[in-house]
Amino acid sequence: MAAGDLTGDGRPDLAYTLFGSEEEAYLRTMLSEPDGHTAGDGRTFSPAQLRVAVGDVNGDGQAELAVGNSGTARHRGRVEIFPGRATGPNLDGARQEINQSTSGVPGTGEDNDEFGDSVTLHDVDDDGYADIAIGVPGEDIGRVVDAGRIVTIPGSARGLATGRTTGINQGTPDIPGSVERGDEFGGYVDYRAGTAAGAVGLMVGAPGEDSGEGRTYVLGDDQAWWFKPSHAGIEV
Repeated sequence: MAAGDLTGDGRPDLAYTLFGSEEEAYLRTMLSEPDGHTAGDGRTFSPAQLRVAVGDVNGDGQAELAVGNSGTARHRGRVEIFPGRATGPNLDGARQEINQSTSGVPGTGEDNDEFGDSVTLHDVDDDGYADIAIGVPGEDIGRVVDAGRIVTIPGSARGLATGRTTGINQGTPDIPGSVERGDEFGGYVDYRAGTAAGAVGLMVGAPGEDSGEGRTYVLGDDQAWWFKPSHAGIEV
């Protein structure tokens, strides 16, 4: 589930998913009105494994709906950006689609890469356009299987600017850890207030790290750190 102003009326709307089977999911929007909510557009995705995020990518005051689907054929994955509208996003209408065949996006689309297994939107650089982070936990780094990667793409007046895409993995300078088989770096991404100064940091999950115990990394502008369940007294 994700919330944001999809219609530009100043009220938060909702987008949520329902999973009918391992191969099918239903996406629905709920639009806010002065006296409650009304059903917006809905669509069935098949095959599907959906994640959603909401943010104003093009700066027009109507938030876009980002839908990550890592359950596409052979789990290569893709992300679709549905424009915000006064009547809510049209889930069968025009959209921006991004996958690893998109110009500027690093990597090559391969079976089980799971591009779009997690998505998050936030205006990181305060330029008025929401930026996206996309998890690709099944990505192989070199010959290291399922090491994982995240992809960040800035927003612009024309949508996500894929020509300015950045790929990040555990071999990237200043990123903690190392590239290891099965880490699945990017299994979870979320923009959160995570720095000492209260600035927004990007939280990145690596569920396969430390023999499956998992780690969460927090990436800020000039610092990065990590924690794992045992740090909070949680046994895995």
